[in-house]
Amino acid sequence: MRIILFSLLLVFAWVVADAQQTVFNVPSADVLDSGKIYGELDVTCNVTTDSATFTPRVVLGISHRIEVGLNVNGFGLPGEQSFTPTPTLKWRVYSDTQQKWSWLVGDDVLIPAQNSTYAVGDYVWTEAAHKWNSGTRATFGMYYITGKVAGAKQKVGGQFAFEWPLNSRASFATDWFTGDSSIGYVTPGVILRTSRQLTWYGAYQIGNHALSRGNHQFLFEIGWNFN
Repeated sequence: MRIILFSLLLVFAWVVADAQQTVFNVPSADVLDSGKIYGELDVTCNVTTDSATFTPRVVLGISHRIEVGLNVNGFGLPGEQSFTPTPTLKWRVYSDTQQKWSWLVGDDVLIPAQNSTYAVGDYVWTEAAHKWNSGTRATFGMYYITGKVAGAKQKVGGQFAFEWPLNSRASFATDWFTGDSSIGYVTPGVILRTSRQLTWYGAYQIGNHALSRGNHQFLFEIGWNFN
């Protein structure tokens, strides 16, 4: 409970901090327009282990097809911090506005600056997305992560997402990274757009492995469109 309360306080403290846009964890098919800036703070709370993590991020649209950003990974309680600036890139390679299909690629470069077990890490991905006239969208793709980033060995797997608008402000969503790793979760939850600028995310992450040992946790996110 102490972790949850502390995490919520940090959410409000970081409301104007914030890389790449995601559904919850999986990169979304959205790309910021040129000159647009988006900020977000992600907080996980594991009541079984009484631990939490904090990830601020910022995203900048540099064209109608490309956005770049910076995630600041490695903050958590309790234990040592592992400050890891992570530049990100998302590129919408293809978009069919009639059939509502898109294809995207991206790259996150992890640059450890504190208590690291590796020099530089990389998360490379590609995915396709289809959006129906109702606004419902499905995303499916695959990823590659270098060794010691999400586990002892390099990882290859699938990444999937589903977004279902409930009304003009609320959506149900879920995303999933396959595999036995530190990103291997299925994450269902709700997205609430309370204003043109402010978006709240609430979800629960369910691990692909070690559930009986507490590998499941709350995920809270707050996003802010600066312009």
